Amino acid sequence: MKKLFTIVCLIVSGYLEAQVVPFDSSAWTFDGNGVIPEYYEGESALYLKASGAELSAADFLNGVIEFDMYLKDLWTFSGFYFRVADANNFEELYFRPHRRGKPDAYQYCPRINGKASWQLYHDQHRGVYTGNPEFYPQENHHGYNGKIDLPLDRWMHVKVVVSGNQAELFIDNEEEPSFFIHELKGPKVKGAVGIYTGWGGVHFANFSVISNDNQQLSKTSKVEFAPLEDRIMSWQVSGVIEEIKLVPTVMDPEVTNGLKWTKLASEESGVTNLSRVAAVQGKKNTVIAKIEINAEQDIIKALTLGYSDRLAVYCNGQKIYAGTNGYRTRDFRYLGTIGLFDEVYLPLKKGKNVIYCAVSESFGGWGIMGQIDREGIKIKGE
Repeated sequence: MKKLFTIVCLIVSGYLEAQVVPFDSSAWTFDGNGVIPEYYEGESALYLKASGAELSAADFLNGVIEFDMYLKDLWTFSGFYFRVADANNFEELYFRPHRRGKPDAYQYCPRINGKASWQLYHDQHRGVYTGNPEFYPQENHHGYNGKIDLPLDRWMHVKVVVSGNQAELFIDNEEEPSFFIHELKGPKVKGAVGIYTGWGGVHFANFSVISNDNQQLSKTSKVEFAPLEDRIMSWQVSGVIEEIKLVPTVMDPEVTNGLKWTKLASEESGVTNLSRVAAVQGKKNTVIAKIEINAEQDIIKALTLGYSDRLAVYCNGQKIYAGTNGYRTRDFRYLGTIGLFDEVYLPLKKGKNVIYCAVSESFGGWGIMGQIDREGIKIKGE
């Protein structure tokens, strides 16, 4: 018991020497039925299948997390998490061995109000910012997902270094980080760390964590990004409603009357993560994102939009657009990742115009982004 107590104390105190936490330590708590401690391929390991293991006493904010994974050619989403504020809010990173060598073999996925937001945070192409599906160099990525030739049938070392709102991910003991996460999006709190798998099983070994409030990152990895030009800077976001209450052709005043509105700023990329102010509650899976536009004269303006998963747009009460951008809604390979791929034309009248965007969520991220030329118009609150 004295040894186990010492291990937990080292984790909590931030002692700057890596200490492997044995999986038979009482410091771990386990979730799920697929949890098997065993000696595997030369290591004292933990096998997880659709299960997880957590060090609740880690109290981790900044520092280093390291462990080994033994991947097989299976459909699985397996990784780790940290900075746990509660069961619905934490930082998460995982690997897709069935996608090894592809642009989405690795994924950063903050969980906010219960929503895993991988459809909002990705590096698949410039389309997020330009509307054009053009792939671009790795060095210009935000670090949210990317290509890794994940090794199979052997131990792979994983190391993440966290400092402030950024992190570096090292794979297989490489000297340079495989990915630099430009901006962490989850809670900035001290909390638990853990490992988990979904679907196919994975072995873990040699897990260690070091808390270090003065943790430093590699100076060469930092990349700066310009904000999206003409992005909508913020939206007024309603409370959650049932999607079925939206009528086919107009915005029924009975839907909007009595709604409470919260101002939510967009990120530099233009993405506005609606989960920050709303949580899906059963059939209540829809919010209305609102902007008010003052036009100098009657004019038609193009509004470029990205969204996840479904969208209906109303201009002065009249429905002018509806679309679907969810996972596998267009073909079996379609991810539903957000990007500026849709455009609607707003018939603005001189003076005040109210634009409602009803956004409904099913899976993978709840968001909206918008871009509009400001010549001849002004958006309230900017």
